[in-house]
Amino acid sequence: MLGAKLKGEVEQADYEQANVEFAREIAGIERELREIDSAQATTDAFLRFAGLQLLDLEGAWQMATPEQRPPTHVSALCWRR
Repeated sequence: MLGAKLKGEVEQADYEQANVEFAREIAGIERELREIDSAQATTDAFLRFAGLQLLDLEGAWQMATPEQRPPTHVSALCWRR
């Protein structure tokens, strides 16, 4: 677009309008990239947390409320030593 303007093939008003549209598109793409980065950071944080919980099953069990724990018959099978 700049090349066409410099050659006189594009009117100033058209050039300015195109710049406004390009700026809008760039802003939208940047917003989408920030959202993707945020979602990725959230996913990464959750996976780190889940990994730590897998390492400390007893601690996770103790932190869980009764509603979060599996039914007793399942937990007896899981925790049998």
